[in-house]
Amino acid sequence: MTSDQHELESQAQTVIDRTKNQPGVLCPRCNHLNYLDREECARCGTALYVVCPRCKHRNMRVYMRCQKCRKRLKGGRLFNFRRHHRRSFLHRTGWLFFQIFLVLLGIAAVLAIIYLIYRL
Repeated sequence: MTSDQHELESQAQTVIDRTKNQPGVLCPRCNHLNYLDREECARCGTALYVVCPRCKHRNMRVYMRCQKCRKRLKGGRLFNFRRHHRRSFLHRTGWLFFQIFLVLLGIAAVLAIIYLIYRL
């Protein structure tokens, strides 16, 4: 068997025929249809399943909520950042001082513009 035949044979085992209505798992990154028993995408290597943090149910990664308990499986990056930093008192106070600094900076900029307009 040549290497080309071996390559075609291995590729035929990882590709699902969409016309035959075979069940599969859709990759969230490259939209490749994989077999149900695969843990990673055959094309790009992305994980196909995620475990729910609440009920430990194994869900396909294309779902936004757990199919068993309906808990949100993944959030946006800002949401995860804020949730992670809510735990620490230092991070909360640092974030609060940063917001106060930005508000004061905005007020100072507006007053400076008003001063420059009326000075002319």
